Amino acid sequence: MVRRFGYETRLAESGDAALTMLTAPEGANIALVVLDLVMPDLARIGGVIEVVPRDRLVDAAHDHGRRIARHSVALLRMAKRSLNSIETMDLQPGYAFEQGLTTQICGHPDSREAVRATLERRLPNYPSETGKRVASG
Repeated sequence: MVRRFGYETRLAESGDAALTMLTAPEGANIALVVLDLVMPDLARIGGVIEVVPRDRLVDAAHDHGRRIARHSVALLRMAKRSLNSIETMDLQPGYAFEQGLTTQICGHPDSREAVRATLERRLPNYPSETGKRVASG
């Protein structure tokens, strides 16, 4: 299936153009001209996570959501704060901001637990969430 990708003024004003140009090697072409792309091509250049048939879309979205939800809520909030904050920053200040949050994340008890759990090949038991969530395999 061929879909037309490009930006209308409404989308470009929301920061999508900057994100596309930073994340996809061909982002400038996508942002500046309207390209006809087959979905696997968009996946190849980093524009989408996965291409699935329409009847698998909800299941695939839930699978990705579960992969995100297995992480520490506290650390996800910090990561989301970083992404939201750097979107409007210039490259150097954005990098410095991200590094500051990375330092905070590395020192967080949930982060240390995630490293331990990985090394011990087990599911993490995040200190900030003890008793709040049931781990699933």
